[in-house]
Amino acid sequence: MYSQVTKAQSGPGTDNSPWLPQKYTSYYWINTEPGGWEADYIYQLYYTPEGNPKAQYQLKAETSDTLFRVLYEYPESELQISQTRITSEQYIGNGDWLPVSLQVEKRNLYGDITESAHYTWSNETAWVLQNGRKYDYIYSHDQEYIRTETKAYNDATGSYENAEREVYYYGALGLETWLLQEWNSEIQDWKHKERIDAKFSNMAYPDSLIYRYYQDSIWKISSVKSNILWYVYTDFMSGQDYLQYELLFPFQGGLKPYSRYSIEYIENGGTIKTGEEYKNEEWIYSSRLSQRYDAWGNFLEIRSEKWDSGWYTTYWVKSNYTWEDDKLLEQYTENYDPATDSWIRSTRKLYAEHSMTFFHEHAEESGLWLFPIPAKDQIKLAFSSHTINIEYAEIVSISGKHAGITVRGVTPEAEICVEDLEPGMYILLIRCGTPTFRTYRFKFLKL
Repeated sequence: MYSQVTKAQSGPGTDNSPWLPQKYTSYYWINTEPGGWEADYIYQLYYTPEGNPKAQYQLKAETSDTLFRVLYEYPESELQISQTRITSEQYIGNGDWLPVSLQVEKRNLYGDITESAHYTWSNETAWVLQNGRKYDYIYSHDQEYIRTETKAYNDATGSYENAEREVYYYGALGLETWLLQEWNSEIQDWKHKERIDAKFSNMAYPDSLIYRYYQDSIWKISSVKSNILWYVYTDFMSGQDYLQYELLFPFQGGLKPYSRYSIEYIENGGTIKTGEEYKNEEWIYSSRLSQRYDAWGNFLEIRSEKWDSGWYTTYWVKSNYTWEDDKLLEQYTENYDPATDSWIRSTRKLYAEHSMTFFHEHAEESGLWLFPIPAKDQIKLAFSSHTINIEYAEIVSISGKHAGITVRGVTPEAEICVEDLEPGMYILLIRCGTPTFRTYRFKFLKL
């Protein structure tokens, strides 16, 4: 059972975890004189001890007001090797969050997806399933085939119904396989749709892939991918591979070459894919797509080119990084403008140091909420005056030194001015009188 809103929780703890929270501010480039970056949003990201996402908060950069958050859960299950729930919520003030959407994914012991569902929050009362798919895997005892049957959610009937299935068949010694795709017809029966035949001369790569479609009770060829060639560069130190294949299409009772592609595998997983078209009985260059990465797998650039008596650029994006030791400090992208032969900045991310940051801290048992955090000019306390009696509130530095701010007679929705504080981490101490006589601590970041 889900309530209309959920109370704000503190950021996930990261004690004994090597995966510290990250914080970055996103910017976009305003192309005006003198020009510059305009801050857009602030993002706070948290991780589990295993390095999986735990929470992401989105704040408006100009005011530090919290806008949105995404929460990740990994419930244990006896039947699935993993289960993930991703909940998106909108902040509506006073420490309350309104659910927006829910994504659920389940996997079996082999890592195959068994269920995927997307829900939206309807009329502020309950989750409503918008679309969902369930997958059933059948493995033959002799490993001759694997069949995947898919059921899709039908909103009209409110139930899961047969949608499509795929069957992988394995020939002798694995040198011939084929994939049969079928769909569910209106009469609730299976009907052939598409088929892919793969033939091998060895176990390393296929010699050809034949694509077929089913029409008039027979299989017809739609295209053929053939002449797939793998070889290693003569520079054995690099160990880089090269792939080339052709696409052929039916033509006057036979097959005619249409296009071919060569893929060069370069350092760090990058690729250069060159396309050619078959015209007037000869191969002519048509396109080239380059993708490059650094040694850590970070994207560096993607470049698309066309051929017209020479290569010319149609699309080019670069990503630039600034590091300090092993910490990422800045990332920004640039777009190439062919008309002016110049680079135009696009987006930017500034990362804070990988240290703990706190926001929307909540003493759950007390009913106290502090927001917005990170704070810029002021922070607010939300609580019920019927159950909580606050004697005073004071702010101290992270080392315990008094910051010169003490507030007495705190009332619900009280605002505490922090405009004169230096940027950094602080602690707000809340001293409660009757009936609890307790002191609560809230850590917060002042921008």
